[in-house]
Amino acid sequence: MSRLGGGIGTRGPGETRLEVDRRKIEQRITALRKDLKKIDRERAVQRDRRSEMYRIVLAGYTNAGKSTLLNQLTNADVKVSDQLFATLDPNTKPWALARNVNVLITDTVGFIRNLPTQLVASFRSTLSEVLDASLVLHVVDAGDEQVDRKIDAVNETLAAISAGDKPVLMVFTKTDRVFDDAVLKRLGRSYAGSVFVSGVTGDGIEELRAELLRRVGNEMVTRTFTVPAHRLDLVSLLHDSGRVVREEELKDKFRLKVVGFKSSLARARARVDASLQERR
Repeated sequence: MSRLGGGIGTRGPGETRLEVDRRKIEQRITALRKDLKKIDRERAVQRDRRSEMYRIVLAGYTNAGKSTLLNQLTNADVKVSDQLFATLDPNTKPWALARNVNVLITDTVGFIRNLPTQLVASFRSTLSEVLDASLVLHVVDAGDEQVDRKIDAVNETLAAISAGDKPVLMVFTKTDRVFDDAVLKRLGRSYAGSVFVSGVTGDGIEELRAELLRRVGNEMVTRTFTVPAHRLDLVSLLHDSGRVVREEELKDKFRLKVVGFKSSLARARARVDASLQERR
């Protein structure tokens, strides 16, 4: 258009059109950057609210079966699609791993090999969920012909977002689609300590739950509380704050040994002390 409408010393219509398009693109980029900053602020607030909870994050190559696994674990209804980047926004669900052992579990965007720097920046708010994880479940499609390359790609991406030192549990999914036992045995040897599950049939889910409970248990502490025998409200509070592993009845008191998260038991201690102080 510029060549057709312009000449030496003139301003062609094509040049004006390009300038208009460039300005629109720049305005769109500015708007998107503002949106990303807003999302980052919102997620920072959400993370502050959940900071005391144990956080499990599902990470893995795109289409590895993360959303299906999340649905199986939590009875959620997260969209499952056999497409690239079917999950763009993190889905966080509360999960009762066991009685009085509540955690948060988050599904994240699928990774790809050689993730462009611009794409990493765009998904920063999504990938930042991994940075706040207590444990990363590296979800892998056990039947993928390029399974080793994709595992390496995910590890490289984790390192790129400064999450390479996070505790990781490898979870091989879609085992219902693997009909050669030799494939699973090879993966078990190559990636010791990994867990094999099917998000569709539920095979291996209990083994995964047991391993997660063991790991979460390592983050728990034991505290002993002594409360007046007539303060059944405080006894109930302690039962709700963790897992009571021993309860003794003394003369006019109850002594309870409770296992739970440090932050939860600290709050329980403060409430018990404050309540007893008020009654004096």
